[in-house]
Amino acid sequence: MSFLNIKLRGNINRIRELDDLGQRPDAIKKTFKEHGIEVTEGFINCVLSGEIDELDRRSLPKKIVKDLKIEKDSIVQCMSVSCS
Repeated sequence: MSFLNIKLRGNINRIRELDDLGQRPDAIKKTFKEHGIEVTEGFINCVLSGEIDELDRRSLPKKIVKDLKIEKDSIVQCMSVSCS
């Protein structure tokens, strides 16, 4: 991981370490909650499946979202003026 916040990176490491000890995601969630950290099993599963690493590897270009917004706005505008 490269640019993640140091606390986030540490918690991701703790999740992996707890998994290595054989704890299930629900038990990992409970451990974090006992220490005032609310985390979902879904997030824990993202960490354990490697999805967090994948998101840290490469960013989706802003242009992709910008182009989709332009496309959506164009469709909405066309529908509102009965695009004939």
